[in-house]
Amino acid sequence: VDPAINPEVMEMYADQDSRGGILEPAGVVEVKFRAAQRRELMHRLDEKLQKLDEQMKTSPSEEVQQEIQAREEMLQPLYTQVACEFADLHDRAGRMKAVGAIKESLEWHSSREFFYWRLRRSLLEKGLIRDLRAADSAMSQPAAMATVQAWLKEDAGGSCSDR
Repeated sequence: VDPAINPEVMEMYADQDSRGGILEPAGVVEVKFRAAQRRELMHRLDEKLQKLDEQMKTSPSEEVQQEIQAREEMLQPLYTQVACEFADLHDRAGRMKAVGAIKESLEWHSSREFFYWRLRRSLLEKGLIRDLRAADSAMSQPAAMATVQAWLKEDAGGSCSDR
């Protein structure tokens, strides 16, 4: 569902514990952060691998190559686990809100009350906008929305509560 289709009407919300992606974190890691990229990250971050890389540059040998391979195999599960956690964090409600995919994250047990007040406010706002545009036929929809929003902020003292 894309909230950009009709942003004046469409609002997206998610439970605080929900996930937004279609893939499990392990699937995202396999698609977006492949083993070769994790190996490259290991060589950039792990001091022992950096030393082994230096040894390989100065005096290449099969023994050093095997040590590098053994170290990579030892670190691979750890880096995969960290990558999965990272992918999972990017799929949670907080991140979805940060990128604008949802308007707010909610607690499931209070969502019915939240949506009652949100719908009530939305219907009243739309009624005000309709009345404004009926009174001034030259007023555009965005201008009427901005006027109503300004009135609400002024009346509520800056509070954005739906109640």
